[in-house]
Amino acid sequence: MTSNTQMYVDRLHIIKYYLRHRISVTALCKRFNRSRTWFYKWKHRYDAYGAIGLMNISRGAPAQPNQTPMDVETKILEFIEAFPSYGQVRIANELNRKQVVVTSSAIYNVLRRNNLNTRKMRLEHIRIKSGIVTTPSDLERAKNRAKTQSLDTRYPGHIIGMDVFYVGTLKGVGRIFQITAIDTYSSYAWAKLYTDKSALSACDFMIHVHNNSQDIPIESVLTDNGLEFTTHHASKNHSFERLLSELNVRHRLTKVRHPWTNGACERLNRTILEEFYQLAFRTKIYETHEQLNDDLEKYLKIYNYQRTHQGKRTNGRVPAELYLLHKKSA
Repeated sequence: MTSNTQMYVDRLHIIKYYLRHRISVTALCKRFNRSRTWFYKWKHRYDAYGAIGLMNISRGAPAQPNQTPMDVETKILEFIEAFPSYGQVRIANELNRKQVVVTSSAIYNVLRRNNLNTRKMRLEHIRIKSGIVTTPSDLERAKNRAKTQSLDTRYPGHIIGMDVFYVGTLKGVGRIFQITAIDTYSSYAWAKLYTDKSALSACDFMIHVHNNSQDIPIESVLTDNGLEFTTHHASKNHSFERLLSELNVRHRLTKVRHPWTNGACERLNRTILEEFYQLAFRTKIYETHEQLNDDLEKYLKIYNYQRTHQGKRTNGRVPAELYLLHKKSA
């Protein structure tokens, strides 16, 4: 006998006992160790439907008319597998651009149902799915605490922020550094990987930025006081300084021990860390820094031409729209 059948038999026995002996409800409930509320519930059910009313009602799954359609949910899950570090607002922006109409709250509900509602959960899901085992590293523990402060940047090319970011160590290669540049007006970005952070690497990167500036004139470059960018001697006899002079680019320096002066570059480093490196090292094993650099270039094309930004100037647009706008109007 199943538990549901046993409960039905017990209810029927108590109701029939009451009808047969006509004792008080209080005495009945005390005898069978039931509450008065329980008795009146099943007595009303018996009076209305007879003995069959004492059986448990089988209830189906409740209708959820507002739940995200399955085809849209599938597209959301496919998107976050490609971009697991994106939050719900950015996912909604990107999907809407792809003609998939969905709200950020609907995306959050989909992620929560699939235990993917935090970036850490999504990254771990990607790592497990790819089958790559990772251990904590300097890259994983990296946290950018740079303070943001408004910079008086007026148009594309006015101020290019530049910084060196330590990526980590590749087995068989050694330490890897990323030199990063960002147009502080439009958030348009450049980045390239090196095995050192020397002045020679900084010069090579400056030439890379100059050659890939889309013919936008670069007026000034903002860097810290690192030896790869400048010298502490009054002569300023430094290869990077000389290169800027040849390119007719002004060199701006941040105040010592005030890295947030170059906050746009600091924030870009964090974005690349979260959206590119933390995913790349969970899904692929790199044997050379050139392989990693190729994938970094692919990410930057997405960052500049496809990824929407929520800054006060970009306001939902991609950086290339604002960066190239100056070129079109010139």
